[in-house]
Amino acid sequence: DQNRACIICWIVANEPQIQTDPMDLWSDPDKDFLNYFKEVIEYTRTLDNRPITITGATRRDETYLKYCDIAAINRYMGWYHYPGRPEKGLKVLKDDIEFHSKELNKPVIITEYGADGFLGEHSIYPEMHTEEYQAKLLYETTKLIDEHPLCSGGTIWAFCDFKTAQFHMRNRGNHKGGV
Repeated sequence: DQNRACIICWIVANEPQIQTDPMDLWSDPDKDFLNYFKEVIEYTRTLDNRPITITGATRRDETYLKYCDIAAINRYMGWYHYPGRPEKGLKVLKDDIEFHSKELNKPVIITEYGADGFLGEHSIYPEMHTEEYQAKLLYETTKLIDEHPLCSGGTIWAFCDFKTAQFHMRNRGNHKGGV
């Protein structure tokens, strides 16, 4: 029922960095981290019978998904990846859904997607940070998730803005709340 919260699965980690050297994006995943997540998942299974997953941010880091029941992936295509080019980003998102579904033979859920938008920012054409860009990206991503036969669902991140540390990729906080 849409008016009652429920837990559909346990997410035991969000976007863990598993490289031996976090500055080397091409290093092999650290086996100790993989064993750690395997143990966390196995322990969680002793506590509850709901599906378990870890959310991932890049294909390179997502080797731990083989231990999970659901392939949960965070993707900001058209925002952090392919900024200002939602068409290219959505093509990559479609490829990621198909890769994870076929490679892992598990349901795929897009656990985070979105784009910053500032209330009152407008442009004739959808430009990053405008209401139009955010609306277009959310609409197109939601449509892809809803229509893709290998995707089991998705969740927009986030429904409201929140303050974050000062960072060059975030202007005065995280503004992914729908405007």
